[in-house]
Amino acid sequence: MNFMGNLFSTLLLLSFVLLFSCNSKGDQENLKKGFSPADSLQQLISKYPDSLELQILLQEKNYSKGDTAIALKNLEALLKKYEKRTDLHNALAVIQLQMGDTSNAVGSLVNSLAINQLQPEIEFELAFIEAARGNSTALAIADKIMAQYPDKEIQAKAHFTKGIYYANKTMLREAIKEFDAAIINNFTSIDAYVEKGILHYELGETGKSIDVLSKAAEIDKNNPDIFFWLGKGYKQRKEEDQALLYFGETLKLDPNYEAAKTAIQALNKN
Repeated sequence: MNFMGNLFSTLLLLSFVLLFSCNSKGDQENLKKGFSPADSLQQLISKYPDSLELQILLQEKNYSKGDTAIALKNLEALLKKYEKRTDLHNALAVIQLQMGDTSNAVGSLVNSLAINQLQPEIEFELAFIEAARGNSTALAIADKIMAQYPDKEIQAKAHFTKGIYYANKTMLREAIKEFDAAIINNFTSIDAYVEKGILHYELGETGKSIDVLSKAAEIDKNNPDIFFWLGKGYKQRKEEDQALLYFGETLKLDPNYEAAKTAIQALNKN
């Protein structure tokens, strides 16, 4: 679902494509000597100093090392030179989102879309952010996406976004309808199953919640949220052994899942 999180992965792949397409013997020898990806990135930037893709990747590397100010400064400097490059605006949004600077991230995404409207992944990210903030702009963006792109997966993500908006507005039945539409368009929409299951739980419809989450577990056996909410459902039905089982499965998948630890502790006190 998180397209923005995949942007840097795409650039990382590009850097390795460039790396392995180098034809000189020196490049091949460096690989044989065990140079790290960081070393390789520096070599690539030295060789291709005008590559914006590599410059963007370097700023992600700076951010991941904790040099956030440097990463932002360098991206902003690049934008002054190449203000029409959507990849720079998108990269800036990634870091802003990771920092929790949602307002500026929205601004960066809007700037990117002003340059090129045909970016469904960026539109979806913007819509999702607005939905999470309870901003009705999310509905307009999602409807535009659905009208413009017939692809079933994109349709599913647009419906999911609308579901998030309605859930945040406590319009739970409307949200469930949208999550259903997401699943109809893409039956592997795990996030839609999870959110739908949570809403049924919150409505006191434990049986429906367990049914939905059980379907999700058949599709994805490695998602701790699915097992946690199954545990919550069985706890709500006072089937404590089953609840403990699912909370335990949650911790097997994510040993740092604090809510599952707390739930187990509470059940063990009974």
